[in-house]
Amino acid sequence: MRQLTRSLVVLGLFLVSACAGSRPGPPVERASARRTDLISLEEIERQHWANAYELVAALRPAWLNERGPDTITGTPVRLQVHVNGMRVGDVSALREINVEQLAYLEFIDPIAATARWGLGYGHGAIDLSTKGK
Repeated sequence: MRQLTRSLVVLGLFLVSACAGSRPGPPVERASARRTDLISLEEIERQHWANAYELVAALRPAWLNERGPDTITGTPVRLQVHVNGMRVGDVSALREINVEQLAYLEFIDPIAATARWGLGYGHGAIDLSTKGK
Protein backbone atom coordinates (compact mmCIF):
# COMPACT_ATOMS: atom_id res chain seq x y z
CA MET A 1 0.00 0.00 0.00
CA ARG A 2 2.80 2.34 0.92
CA GLN A 3 4.55 1.62 -2.40
CA LEU A 4 1.32 2.44 -4.34
CA THR A 5 0.90 5.77 -2.49
CA ARG A 6 4.54 6.72 -3.14
CA SER A 7 4.13 5.85 -6.85
CA LEU A 8 0.97 7.95 -7.14
CA VAL A 9 2.68 10.93 -5.46
CA VAL A 10 5.67 10.67 -7.80
CA LEU A 11 3.37 10.38 -10.83
CA GLY A 12 1.35 13.40 -9.63
CA LEU A 13 4.50 15.51 -9.18
CA PHE A 14 5.70 14.49 -12.62
CA LEU A 15 2.39 15.51 -14.24
CA VAL A 16 2.29 18.84 -12.41
CA SER A 17 5.84 19.71 -13.43
CA ALA A 18 5.16 18.67 -17.04
CA CYS A 19 2.07 20.86 -17.23
CA ALA A 20 3.82 23.81 -15.60
CA GLY A 21 6.54 23.75 -18.24
CA SER A 22 4.10 23.75 -21.15
CA ARG A 23 2.34 27.08 -20.68
CA PRO A 24 1.23 28.50 -23.99
CA GLY A 25 3.13 31.51 -25.29
CA PRO A 26 1.77 34.32 -27.40
CA PRO A 27 0.03 33.14 -30.56
CA VAL A 28 2.30 32.94 -33.56
CA GLU A 29 0.82 34.48 -36.67
CA ARG A 30 1.51 32.55 -39.83
CA ALA A 31 3.10 34.51 -42.63
CA SER A 32 0.35 33.49 -45.03
CA ALA A 33 -2.45 34.55 -42.68
CA ARG A 34 -4.06 37.88 -43.43
CA ARG A 35 -6.66 39.98 -41.71
CA THR A 36 -9.93 40.02 -43.60
CA ASP A 37 -10.82 43.45 -42.20
CA LEU A 38 -7.62 45.18 -43.33
CA ILE A 39 -5.77 45.91 -46.57
CA SER A 40 -2.18 46.78 -45.69
CA LEU A 41 0.27 49.06 -47.50
CA GLU A 42 2.18 45.96 -48.57
CA GLU A 43 -0.93 44.58 -50.30
CA ILE A 44 -1.66 47.96 -51.89
CA GLU A 45 1.85 48.27 -53.33
CA ARG A 46 1.97 44.78 -54.88
CA GLN A 47 0.12 45.92 -57.99
CA HIS A 48 -1.00 49.08 -59.75
CA TRP A 49 -4.64 49.98 -59.09
CA ALA A 50 -6.69 52.55 -61.03
CA ASN A 51 -8.61 53.59 -57.89
CA ALA A 52 -9.58 52.40 -54.40
CA TYR A 53 -12.73 50.67 -55.68
CA GLU A 54 -10.69 48.46 -58.00
CA LEU A 55 -8.32 47.65 -55.13
CA VAL A 56 -11.12 46.60 -52.77
CA ALA A 57 -12.97 44.67 -55.50
CA ALA A 58 -9.83 42.64 -56.22
CA LEU A 59 -8.51 42.04 -52.69
CA ARG A 60 -11.61 42.05 -50.44
CA PRO A 61 -14.70 41.72 -52.68
CA ALA A 62 -16.87 40.67 -49.72
CA TRP A 63 -16.61 44.24 -48.41
CA LEU A 64 -18.64 45.44 -51.40
CA ASN A 65 -21.50 42.92 -51.08
CA GLU A 66 -24.91 44.57 -50.80
CA ARG A 67 -26.77 43.24 -47.78
CA GLY A 68 -30.33 44.40 -48.42
CA PRO A 69 -32.48 47.12 -46.85
CA ASP A 70 -32.42 48.28 -43.26
CA THR A 71 -34.61 46.00 -41.15
CA ILE A 72 -36.22 48.79 -39.15
CA THR A 73 -37.05 51.38 -41.79
CA GLY A 74 -36.90 49.17 -44.88
CA THR A 75 -34.88 51.78 -46.72
CA PRO A 76 -31.76 50.81 -48.65
CA VAL A 77 -28.54 51.36 -46.73
CA ARG A 78 -25.18 51.71 -48.48
CA LEU A 79 -21.71 50.96 -47.25
CA GLN A 80 -20.13 54.25 -46.13
CA VAL A 81 -16.60 55.43 -46.88
CA HIS A 82 -14.39 57.49 -44.58
CA VAL A 83 -10.95 58.95 -45.23
CA ASN A 84 -8.93 59.51 -42.06
CA GLY A 85 -12.15 59.24 -40.04
CA MET A 86 -14.08 61.79 -42.10
CA ARG A 87 -17.13 60.62 -44.06
CA VAL A 88 -16.76 61.18 -47.82
CA GLY A 89 -19.80 59.29 -49.11
CA ASP A 90 -20.99 55.84 -50.03
CA VAL A 91 -19.10 53.08 -51.82
CA SER A 92 -19.09 55.02 -55.12
CA ALA A 93 -16.64 57.49 -53.49
CA LEU A 94 -13.97 54.77 -53.69
CA ARG A 95 -13.80 55.32 -57.47
CA GLU A 96 -12.53 58.87 -56.89
CA ILE A 97 -9.76 57.98 -54.43
CA ASN A 98 -6.15 57.74 -55.64
CA VAL A 99 -4.55 54.55 -54.32
CA GLU A 100 -1.05 56.05 -54.21
CA GLN A 101 -2.10 58.24 -51.26
CA LEU A 102 -3.31 55.29 -49.12
CA ALA A 103 -1.49 53.70 -46.19
CA TYR A 104 -4.18 51.11 -45.43
CA LEU A 105 -7.90 50.40 -45.67
CA GLU A 106 -9.98 48.94 -42.87
CA PHE A 107 -13.48 47.48 -42.94
CA ILE A 108 -15.50 48.56 -39.90
CA ASP A 109 -18.43 46.22 -39.18
CA PRO A 110 -21.93 47.74 -38.78
CA ILE A 111 -21.96 47.58 -34.97
CA ALA A 112 -18.53 49.18 -34.57
CA ALA A 113 -19.29 51.80 -37.25
CA THR A 114 -22.58 52.75 -35.57
CA ALA A 115 -20.85 52.99 -32.20
CA ARG A 116 -18.11 55.20 -33.69
CA TRP A 117 -20.10 57.46 -36.02
CA GLY A 118 -23.82 57.03 -35.20
CA LEU A 119 -26.78 55.82 -37.24
CA GLY A 120 -26.68 55.11 -40.97
CA TYR A 121 -24.04 52.38 -40.96
CA GLY A 122 -26.20 49.29 -41.40
CA HIS A 123 -23.66 47.84 -43.83
CA GLY A 124 -20.58 49.11 -42.04
CA ALA A 125 -17.89 51.39 -43.36
CA ILE A 126 -14.53 51.37 -45.05
CA ASP A 127 -12.07 53.70 -43.33
CA LEU A 128 -9.12 54.67 -45.51
CA SER A 129 -5.97 56.06 -43.95
CA THR A 130 -3.65 58.20 -46.04
CA LYS A 131 0.13 58.11 -45.83
CA GLY A 132 0.31 61.60 -44.32
CA LYS A 133 -1.85 60.71 -41.29
